[in-house]
Amino acid sequence: MNKKSQLHQITWYFLSLKLGTINHSRLLSIKSSLSNKKGLSQVVSVVIIILLAISSVSLVSLFVFKIINNPQFSPNTSCLSIKLDNLASVNSACYNNSSNETEIKISRKSDNDFFIDSMELILSDGKDSKTWTCSSCGSCEILGNGESKVYFVEGSGSELSLKVNGCVVDTTSVGNC
Repeated sequence: MNKKSQLHQITWYFLSLKLGTINHSRLLSIKSSLSNKKGLSQVVSVVIIILLAISSVSLVSLFVFKIINNPQFSPNTSCLSIKLDNLASVNSACYNNSSNETEIKISRKSDNDFFIDSMELILSDGKDSKTWTCSSCGSCEILGNGESKVYFVEGSGSELSLKVNGCVVDTTSVGNC
């Protein structure tokens, strides 16, 4: 029964009451049709559940995207900008025959506040390479702003590469000391 007919029946009921001509069986049918709204309440419940599900999914996705886009989960600076900024460079690299060590002098610019998490020295001879890693939690000290340090690594090679936070920033040939 649609709303228009229900409204018509209710209006008819009140007019009948006013005029005193009420049909008792008709009154019972109106009462039963108005009280039988279980089907309508189920539809409303389903719609409310769907709206709650959609809103909870949107809130969770908003929270997840906020966490993912947080800078702590993405790199601060790309490799290209590290290279262009010339963050750190190899000043000299030479092999000492008497100590069987390669001396590497590295300097860092003083006008940047970029956080260096790891620094790798890669010594290669064309076919083999050895890597030494300095990290913020290791025994090897990472350069601070404006600092220069000399690192000594065992072995020799013809080429030295410097990696900062996984990006190769400088490559130089190794001479004799």
